[in-house]
Amino acid sequence: MELHQRSRGNLFGSIRQRFLMLTVLVLMVGVGLLFTSVDAAPQAAVTSFTLINAENNQPISGYNPIPAGATLNLATLPTRRLNIRANTNPATVGSVRFTLNGAVFSTENVAPYALAGSDNGNYLDWIPANGAHTLSARTYSGGNATGNASNPTALSFSVTDPSNAAISVTSLTLINADTDQPIAGFNPIINNATINVASLPTRRLNIRANTNPATVGSVAFTFDSQATILENMAPYAFKSDAGGNYAVWTPSLGEHTLRSRPYSNANAGGAAGTALSIVFTVIDGDPVATPTSTNTAPTQTSIAQTQIAQTQTAIVPTSTNTAPTQTSIAQTQIAQTQTAIVPTQTAIVPTSTLTATPIAPTIPATATATQTNNNSRTIYLPVVLRQ
Repeated sequence: MELHQRSRGNLFGSIRQRFLMLTVLVLMVGVGLLFTSVDAAPQAAVTSFTLINAENNQPISGYNPIPAGATLNLATLPTRRLNIRANTNPATVGSVRFTLNGAVFSTENVAPYALAGSDNGNYLDWIPANGAHTLSARTYSGGNATGNASNPTALSFSVTDPSNAAISVTSLTLINADTDQPIAGFNPIINNATINVASLPTRRLNIRANTNPATVGSVAFTFDSQATILENMAPYAFKSDAGGNYAVWTPSLGEHTLRSRPYSNANAGGAAGTALSIVFTVIDGDPVATPTSTNTAPTQTSIAQTQIAQTQTAIVPTSTNTAPTQTSIAQTQIAQTQTAIVPTQTAIVPTSTLTATPIAPTIPATATATQTNNNSRTIYLPVVLRQ
């Protein structure tokens, strides 16, 4: 009996042990399967691509998503200002890297994940070149394409633009960089124009290239043969802009030449369109004084001439009348002086003669008497005159 009970106890003990061992084993297997399922969970991936209108930041109808092998006709789309968004699962991932035609194009760390980039949901412009393209994108668990990577998702599409050969810069507009608006009288700037910065509403300026069509791949500016400046997004501003907020530029005085040429692709790539060059001169004069001085100058000149003429007229007759008077006075005085002197000298001569007269007979008085007594004749003695 005791043996039977011991056998039974050993049996139940053995069963309990086996049950516990089995339970532990099941738990271990379960945990292992759990970790295995986590590790084997599908990675985030790019599920599709959407064509975006960069003017209103909305998907373009018929291209959400972009069908494989689609043809994008830039002439029939609502805008040429485009972008492509990668749609991911889940909606937020660490980063998305884009490869276009076999070369890394961009890496986006923040949703929406846009091929040409975005700024808080404001899509930047991108105009694809004509021809066939292959776009590929993959997600990463970390930023800047780090961490676990998904398998790439690829899309093939082509671009056509029948109006591409007709692109051109049609005109240039002087922009008030304070208000970001065209300046009256310089929209457009005509060739050989004179820009008086003193008469403008501001000296904080910029110049915008107006193109046909309104959106092109890029515009290259060359100013006075200096280094070329490239603008890839409209408005195409000579001195750049930030979302339509024009940068400030004040031109130097003198003559300048500005040349602008459009291109079908960004960074002066693709087909080159028709360029536009203008020559203009910058001056800095008083906007009020300039017209006034123009009208006043003849008056001032006339007054000055009149005054000079009157002065000359007054002086000439005066000097003419005075000259003879002075001459007459001088001549009269000289004549009178000479007249007075001459008689004075004349008067002196007889005075000397008269004075000498009593002296002359005084000297020979004795002699005369002596000779008269001896010879009985008159002797004439010379008279010496003393002056």
